[in-house]
Amino acid sequence: QEAGLQGMRLAAADDYDHQARFASTTGLGYYYQTRFDSAQHYFYRSLYAALTGHLTSQVVRACVTLIPVNFQLQQGDRMDSCKALLQSIVDTLHDPRLLADGYYALGGYYQDKSYYSTAQDYFIRSIELREKEVDTTADPKRKFDFAIQCDMLSKLYLNTQMTDQSLAVLRKGQRF
Repeated sequence: QEAGLQGMRLAAADDYDHQARFASTTGLGYYYQTRFDSAQHYFYRSLYAALTGHLTSQVVRACVTLIPVNFQLQQGDRMDSCKALLQSIVDTLHDPRLLADGYYALGGYYQDKSYYSTAQDYFIRSIELREKEVDTTADPKRKFDFAIQCDMLSKLYLNTQMTDQSLAVLRKGQRF
């Protein structure tokens, strides 16, 4: 969090890439302290810098973080707005990693709205993209993300009484 704040001070005002990245880092610091109002402020700063700089990957990352934060703060209109922006970008993306993140965030959005079958569809898309590299990557975060998403999908299957699918997806992510 402190590094993010210092980075924002050091980066030039028109260096939108670094402003977006450092604002996001600051927001994550507040997020993990469960200070969602402060996290939201910095995630929106990241989003605005990314939009100004036309930085698609940073816009995606900001929306991915803002959807659950806005949900926590019970700001449905803001959550819907971030979802709409993210959806418009995801519909044109070709980068599998960004797509996986976008699909996961959209799955979370629909889960929060209690549209479980739509949430399942997005989680499945994200898992399928991540599964292509999970065995070959050395990045533990990618393996952890895959396992967490398998767990999330498993819980959604349980909500809809699909126990066989729940167990199958848990087994898929179990080794990670």
